[in-house]
Amino acid sequence: MNRKFLDEVYKLKNSDETIGFYKDWSNSYDQELFINGYITPLRCAKALETVNASKEEKIMDIGCGTGLSGEAFKKLGFTNIDGSDFSNEMLQIAKSKKIYSNLILSSNKNPLNFNKGVYSNSSAVGVFSPLHAMPDMVSRILKVAKIGGFFVFSLNDHALENPGYKRAIKDLVDNRNAEVVFEEYGDHLPKIKLNALIFVLKRLR
Repeated sequence: MNRKFLDEVYKLKNSDETIGFYKDWSNSYDQELFINGYITPLRCAKALETVNASKEEKIMDIGCGTGLSGEAFKKLGFTNIDGSDFSNEMLQIAKSKKIYSNLILSSNKNPLNFNKGVYSNSSAVGVFSPLHAMPDMVSRILKVAKIGGFFVFSLNDHALENPGYKRAIKDLVDNRNAEVVFEEYGDHLPKIKLNALIFVLKRLR
């Protein structure tokens, strides 16, 4: 593995470039993140466990990539997981792991192209960052979860530089659409000294 994609991922300039980038990264993605101590999937799975989310009810894992987040959910006993991602190459790797019941190829223009009425919980692990999911997606992904369900997601240090994400969360809370039931700042990619804030929102209406 000669090319270090982590050195480049936060420098991408547009969505088309992003799609090609993840196609090229797909075969070495798991290895590079493992080398750099990627802990956010497990932190998100533990957060969902902490709020007592049912392990049998359906989760939609948005931006599932190669399935690292699904592996973390499965490790903690979550058994009913679907996934979606805009990279077909990454979805093929996720499919080979036999974690997900269903995998859906999405697009930047239509990132939530699935039946949204069947999921108790939703997740977006490592998804909110430049040129991936912008702040308006916080409320949209929350609504993938049923009322009373949970949305677990991470905001890494790069995402936290954009105040729009926290503003989106505050708006949901202020309007009584959601409640913050878990919030914890900690490791994301410790080998490159990048941290992340993990949130769990409970959908109220």
